[in-house]
Amino acid sequence: LRMMLIAGSDSVQLIGRLFDDAKQKLIGFIMPYEQALAPGVNIGGEPGERAKFSNEEKREIIDKLCRLIKRLQARQIIHGDVKPSNLLLCSDGQVRLCDWALASVNGDNFIAYAVSDHYASSRRCCLPQEPLALEEDLYATGVSIWEIWMEKVPFEDVEEDIVDELVMGGIRPDVQAVDDPEIAALIESFLDAGP
Repeated sequence: LRMMLIAGSDSVQLIGRLFDDAKQKLIGFIMPYEQALAPGVNIGGEPGERAKFSNEEKREIIDKLCRLIKRLQARQIIHGDVKPSNLLLCSDGQVRLCDWALASVNGDNFIAYAVSDHYASSRRCCLPQEPLALEEDLYATGVSIWEIWMEKVPFEDVEEDIVDELVMGGIRPDVQAVDDPEIAALIESFLDAGP
């Protein structure tokens, strides 16, 4: 909640909180229903469908994503889990982040308790007990741009339990598969800016 509030308009807005009365604890947040850029797992446990966008719409979304990350970086905010399923295309046309559970402020030495291997840098997979760095979000943004453009999860054809090993070894999404040279160069610039 703290990081959502710090992020302000770059975060999806909170409508309410969800409590488990039996356990007397907060279990989630209520947010407006917005369109995720990629399917996550729905409450029923099944993945949703990937939204279809034209190349022009993808360019616009990618531009908004880049501006969003630039604003967060300028404020020293680390989201910690940048990926299309945490990016929402909101009804006002803006791209915002949700799922701030791993977020921190640069320098606070927060150690994330989880990692999304498909979007993580080699450093993050090799050193999961190290504090998050701003560069982690830059790398994950490059991977996210690749996914938005290619309309598929990177390494989706690789068994889930070995993705982290491949990432630790330095594997990156196949930028040569991107059919737009400007988008490919943008992806490379974000991946290269990673840790």
